[in-house]
Amino acid sequence: MALAFADFNKAIALNPNYALAYSNRGFIYYDQRKPELAIADWNTAISLNLNNAEARMALAVTLYSQGEQTKALAIAEKALQLDKQFADAAYLKKNLWGEKIIADTQKLLSHPQIQALLSRL
Repeated sequence: MALAFADFNKAIALNPNYALAYSNRGFIYYDQRKPELAIADWNTAISLNLNNAEARMALAVTLYSQGEQTKALAIAEKALQLDKQFADAAYLKKNLWGEKIIADTQKLLSHPQIQALLSRL
């Protein structure tokens, strides 16, 4: 993980507009239990690519875990409207999401508002 972290930092230094590097570094911060840094990176990734469903979903999960339910639900809805696959744990695992964030995603996905959205998508 340390090598990946260094690579993402280098990628960002070389290209500060590289949304994927911010998004991926956010996952490392999440695994390190540094939610504030993860949130900052995912916000940056989203600002660089407004259709970044992965960063939106990860941000929503983090905010939900931090108790910011209303904001998290709105962001999760947008993420799932962009790409419903982010409601599938197998898809998340295939995309190398860590166990902790997948477990936290399942908590968010179990919310009635998200369940209602998924039934319409």
